[in-house]
Amino acid sequence: MLPDRGRRTLQLRAGLLGGKPASRRTIARQIGISPTGVLALERSSLRRLVSAGQDGGCDGGAGAAVAGGASGSSGEWNAPSSGEGVGSDSESSDAKGESGAPETGEVLADFHEGGSGLVLDDGKETTTETLLFFLLTLLALLGPLAAIAFVMQRRAAANGAAVQADERPLLFLDVDGVIALDLFSKGLPPGEMRDSPLGLIYLPHRSGELVRELAKRFDVVWATGWEHHANTGLAKPLGLPEELPVLTFGKKARAGSSDWKLKRVNSYAGGRPAAWLDDNFASRHERWAAHRSEPTLLVRVDPHTGLAPDHVERLLRWADRLEAAQAAKANGQHQTRAS
Repeated sequence: MLPDRGRRTLQLRAGLLGGKPASRRTIARQIGISPTGVLALERSSLRRLVSAGQDGGCDGGAGAAVAGGASGSSGEWNAPSSGEGVGSDSESSDAKGESGAPETGEVLADFHEGGSGLVLDDGKETTTETLLFFLLTLLALLGPLAAIAFVMQRRAAANGAAVQADERPLLFLDVDGVIALDLFSKGLPPGEMRDSPLGLIYLPHRSGELVRELAKRFDVVWATGWEHHANTGLAKPLGLPEELPVLTFGKKARAGSSDWKLKRVNSYAGGRPAAWLDDNFASRHERWAAHRSEPTLLVRVDPHTGLAPDHVERLLRWADRLEAAQAAKANGQHQTRAS
């Protein structure tokens, strides 16, 4: 009652007529269709046999054995009675084992209710089962990994906070009116005339000592129209052990104001505490300092006398207070994490 291909598919798939059960790929190569086509033939042929068995169209033989073995609505395996099925009694007994139930790897007919028909199970995992197993394994691994990543992120954030707490404040340093003074100013502190990349300047003797003292507590940055000339012309006379970072302004420098410095100073300062030594502050600078989220100090210098010890003392006291506040904050964060 089956077409040739359907009958041939079931014979090869179930290992009937003395053969061994064959995979769908093997059957596909033998009868010249795709594995998907083999699956479709397998299901449609089994449905026809079951339907024929239920209608009484099979009177014994292989068809009755298959239909009988699959007719239970519960999906349980019903072993063929003596004389039914394919092959001798001894072959059936050997194939099913002593318990009469099929062993792992044996091809059996399993009827699923709900119209899905019969599906032959050759004991191998299907692609869907393999994918599902892989996904479950992946989820099982990702859970602990996510927890580990979360803990590491928290520790990194804590370490980052500690590093930031220990970070030294910035000090933006002007040259004209702070380090180098006007040649025509009265009452100049002891110093000397020096030839600089920008011309002749007056450099007080105390300037080098004061800048070096500040460099012990601050990360000093040149914020001057001299730009890189500040290092080439002043680093050696000031006795600095190394060149300092430099802000560049793209030829925006002009005399009589330091408004053109503000944007670059703000960008460089970022989220760090910062102090600024200059002789040309205005209300705009004060508003900027007041609205910064990080501590900010502006120290105005008289351009006729330049950087003096009292400026340095003020900056060092501010650095001390800042360090104490940072230590207290770090200690509080440590206690919070510990609790």
